[in-house]
Amino acid sequence: MTLFDSNHFDLIQNRLDGSLYGRIVIISPYITTSALAKLTSAIHEDRNVIIITSWAEVNLLQGSSNLDIYPFCRSRKWELRILNHLHAKAYTIEPDIMLIGSANLSNRGLFDGENSNLELLYEVHQPTKNDWLRIESIVQQAKVIDDDLFRQYTEWFDQQERVPAPRFSPFIENNKTVVPWMPLTFSPEEVWICLNSGEVIDLQIKSEIDQLLIPLGLNKTEFFSRLHENYFSHPSIQTICEQIGGDWMRFGEIKKIVTDLFSESENERETITRYVQAFYQWVEELDKEVTFEFGIPRHSQLIRRKI
Repeated sequence: MTLFDSNHFDLIQNRLDGSLYGRIVIISPYITTSALAKLTSAIHEDRNVIIITSWAEVNLLQGSSNLDIYPFCRSRKWELRILNHLHAKAYTIEPDIMLIGSANLSNRGLFDGENSNLELLYEVHQPTKNDWLRIESIVQQAKVIDDDLFRQYTEWFDQQERVPAPRFSPFIENNKTVVPWMPLTFSPEEVWICLNSGEVIDLQIKSEIDQLLIPLGLNKTEFFSRLHENYFSHPSIQTICEQIGGDWMRFGEIKKIVTDLFSESENERETITRYVQAFYQWVEELDKEVTFEFGIPRHSQLIRRKI
């Protein structure tokens, strides 16, 4: 593989320009429509193109995801799919071009400038059959957007109040102090029971549903659906999850990641342990072993990403 740490737009554009055939699959949780237009301006109208992104509700309300990408894709007869727990970024042209890394298809992600993110892309030389099967797995998991589904999203979006960006992010510095966040309540089920007990809501739980932008008054299905989307899209949780690979990781390895995440704050060792214990339970209850799996018996505290 070859590592690229700059000129990502030019790199991807050159690969697209040099390709005359093969299905194009672009995978990016956050996409700026203007960046997509620049990147794919040279793609011939007859090419088979699939764009996969995330339309998680909190991301749409914060503006990091955009509904207007659908009419753009539709006008070019490209297929748009959504996968709301998506975190992978890949730019591929079958059968031999595969770029993977951290760069979203956005102006901050692809273009070099003063306000750009620091991103990396790897070019996989001679991708294997298994490499392409992993890309295809993401394609198959994603939901195809059509006119009816786009209308439903648009009607829902028009009725919502816009929300600010997450208050705490491990990627944003404020006075040189990074303030991450994780829930301390042991499990999502415990949160649901407290909210529906008829008693005064525990302040810890109230702060957690506020942090995850969960409104009161949802039924249980709506509550857990919103909780799933907002929990796994939270920057702190994404930071942990993206470091969980296909090999088994023990409790201590996850604790090291969490400790590093909170390195600038004054969390005691006991609090860090509670964060990790809650993380295991939240992932198990919300993910339901779709993306992650746990060692048997459960108290072995082994976790890995399903392949």
